[in-house]
Parts: sequence; C-alpha cells; structure tokens
Amino acid sequence: MTVLGIKPRTSYMLFKGTSMDRVKSLSKIYKENHTRVYPNWDKINKTMQLRKKIQYIRKE
Repeated sequence: MTVLGIKPRTSYMLFKGTSMDRVKSLSKIYKENHTRVYPNWDKINKTMQLRKKIQYIRKE
C-alpha cells in the first residue's frame, strides 16, 4: 500500500508514532484536500511539528 503515491517506508516515517488506520485516514483527507500528485512536504512537516507541540503541551 502506498500512501499519497509515495513509498510505504517514507509514508510510515511521515506518520511515525501513529497507527496505520490514522495514517490511512490522514492520507485520505490529504488526498481530498490536495489534488496535486506531489505532496507539499514543508506544509506536512510543519503541521506534524505543530501537532507534536500541541500534544506535548497537553501532556504537561
């Protein structure tokens, strides 16, 4: 299975620490929002970092 049309390994690295179901749902949402073939990695990485920060803040 390829997420966002990229190799499974890289897609897994992108969503590391999240379950496969979540990855699938995220990629589905992403595909719906971005019709381009190539994903915008800067944007994804920024959102992921933000999410991690938010989670970290919530834990404390």
